[in-house]
Amino acid sequence: MNSSESAIRQLVARFDDAVNRRDAEEFSSLWATDGVWEIGEPRPLRVEGASTIIETWKMMLSGTQWLFRGSFEGVLKVDGDRAAGRWPCVEQGVFADGASYDNRAYYDDEYVFVDGEWKFLSRRYVYLWISDGVLSGEAQQPI
Repeated sequence: MNSSESAIRQLVARFDDAVNRRDAEEFSSLWATDGVWEIGEPRPLRVEGASTIIETWKMMLSGTQWLFRGSFEGVLKVDGDRAAGRWPCVEQGVFADGASYDNRAYYDDEYVFVDGEWKFLSRRYVYLWISDGVLSGEAQQPI
């Protein structure tokens, strides 16, 4: 694994960690200024621009009692100052109204090397399975 691949893997891990800790400052540091964030059907969303992405993310998290996400080992292809990757992932949570959320998906990503570090140029979330079945138990939030 070269240094670019290692840095991109760390970028993805930092994304998950920022979501789980609800760390807006960290989350905002991960995106290129002209970044694009997409979520596919059945909950479609497309947001352009880092500042709009951050505000949308804050609004989305404000509607949850708790949320956990994690990514599994992904695949990468680096080409100079650009790269692409795909990451299988899981998200589980409970919304403010008590409704549950559980899914398996993957992120299709594009990255750009800017100002000495890798950033998300685009993230496209593709649902493979989604359930609103009841998640029972106790949760601590944030991590």
